[in-house]
Amino acid sequence: MTRMVRAHVDRLRLFMGDDRDDNSTAGEYVRKTLSRVGSLVIAFVTTAAIVFGAAAPASASPGGTELRRGEALYPGQYISVTYGGTNRTYWLIMQSDTNLVLYKGDAGHNATKVCWASNTAGRGWNSTYAVYQHDGNFVVYTFSGVPIWDSNSVGVGGTTVDINSYGQLHVGFKRISGSC
Repeated sequence: MTRMVRAHVDRLRLFMGDDRDDNSTAGEYVRKTLSRVGSLVIAFVTTAAIVFGAAAPASASPGGTELRRGEALYPGQYISVTYGGTNRTYWLIMQSDTNLVLYKGDAGHNATKVCWASNTAGRGWNSTYAVYQHDGNFVVYTFSGVPIWDSNSVGVGGTTVDINSYGQLHVGFKRISGSC
């Protein structure tokens, strides 16, 4: 065993308590120790989530007109707004192809134009969600927690993600897309 590996094993023994019997190999000991460390990490993260109130983002009301901080769009969910009768309906949808898209169409959601897209399609199937974070950033994440797009709006004022009468997507006070 190399000196560096031996030193790490010795530190782990001190940290975790040495219950290695004389017949176990270093590999068995390391596997057992890593299992214990993994259990400690899970316990710590769970405790922190309970103590600090961390939870999964709330889902948007399907068909609602805006997202508030802490709310998310999951595949197939959208926010929608109609102006001037049924001729100008805009909706922002988290598509199952992992793309966040703003459409223009009629009140029945028959699209006539794509106004804007996050261009994140193809990163999986039903594997992303978009969340309006409490820090003001609107982020598309994979379900494994990797961000693949963001609005770069940390600290920008405002409390909603919404669509105005020109078909412009806004995250707080920051305009994300042009007129549609």
